[in-house]
This record gives sequence, structure tokens and C-alpha cells, in this order.
Amino acid sequence: MRLVTWNCNMRFRHKISEIINLSTQLAIIPECENIDKLKESQHFSKICDSIWIGDNPNKGIGFFSFSTIRLVIASWYNPKFKYIIPIYAKDKNNSYLLFAIWACNPSKSKFKYIEQVYQAMKHYSKHLDFENILAIGDFNSNTIWDKKHSKYGSHSMVVNFLKQKNIISCYHSFYNEEHGQETTPTLYMYRHITKPYHVDYCFISENLYDKMLNIEVGESGRYLEHSDHMPIIIDFE
Repeated sequence: MRLVTWNCNMRFRHKISEIINLSTQLAIIPECENIDKLKESQHFSKICDSIWIGDNPNKGIGFFSFSTIRLVIASWYNPKFKYIIPIYAKDKNNSYLLFAIWACNPSKSKFKYIEQVYQAMKHYSKHLDFENILAIGDFNSNTIWDKKHSKYGSHSMVVNFLKQKNIISCYHSFYNEEHGQETTPTLYMYRHITKPYHVDYCFISENLYDKMLNIEVGESGRYLEHSDHMPIIIDFE
């Protein structure tokens, strides 16, 4: 199974081929336009199942299956945490609980960016004992900014909370790097190559890590013309 997350920086209907060309089976796409706009793409028929959440038709979060895997929003989804969306992804052999994440700055919440993720993970704590957990998307965070989010939930607070549930970061475990010391950026702020940051993540249950084959970050030379974020590509058995 190939799983991809990519903040596409809107207008996904013109960029969906980039995801298809990666042989993606599941995709989490923050800053994605709604399904009606996606229907304008000549590649729309390649989508086998989809979920989209958002207030702005041009900029929400999309979750797409390009395979036999089917998607269902959990009945216990709390719209208070609008862009941390629990979704069951199932095929005939496996079932996964994925939290599709776009940590943004909603006007109706006092929790900003990573604070939303921390508060949501605490709220959904009992569901994090599910066997196959993935929390994936644009967290808009890094340990280097812990201080400004220390009151309601910093990046390190999220990492440590998930670790208590035996949920770990794919990238950091695979490359043996510490949070805040990443060597590969996932974001070039305002598309400036001189402003690199690592802000996109995939956290998974430790039992799933044993089935992970590879994780890589897309190269700026290929994707920077489309978005300031690079895709993260994860392969499982």
C-alpha cells in the first residue's frame, strides 16, 4: 500500500496527476478544493472513493482512495476539531483508523495550528488504542516552535502524547533523526528555497511500523512549482 500526504496549495484539479503518477493508493490532501471542483479534472474518474471537509470550496482537506479501500468518517468525529478527521479505511483484508490532519488557524477556535492536534488527540484518546492507527497530514509544526504553543499543546507535547499510545513518527524512526533536527524539509515557506522547514508528518502504530517498507519526501525540483509543501510518500507491505 502506498500512502501519500501533500498540502497541494489549492487547485488540486490541476495537480492530481502528480499524485496519480506516484501510484498512490491513499492520499491525504490539505488545502484541497471540494469534490465538485475536482470533477473538472480529466483524472477525476481515477478516484475510487473520497471524503472532503471544508468551509471554503477552494481550500479544505481531501482524503482519496485510488484503490479498493473504502473510506468512512467515524461516527464519533467531533466537528469542534474540524480539520483533524478520524476516518476508517477498509478493504476486505484490513481496517485502519486514520486521522487526516490539516493544522490551520481557524477563526472560531482559540487553538491554533498544532494546539488543535494536541487537543484533538486528547479528546480522541480512547480511540488511539485501535490496532492500526495513522495520524497524517500537514501539522504546520516543529519542535523548534514549542515555546509559542506551550500553553495549549506544542509539537513535543503531541509527539510525547502519541508515544504513550505506541504511535511514532515514520520519518524520524526510519531515518533515526530527532524532532527539530530533520535533514529533509517538507516545506519551503513562500516557496523560498532558503526557508526550509519540516512540518508534515505521518505517525503510525508501532505494529504498522514493522510493515513499513520506505518513507521519502518529494524533491523540491519536482514539486515546488506546484506547492510550497513537498509530498510525503510511505510504502507498506
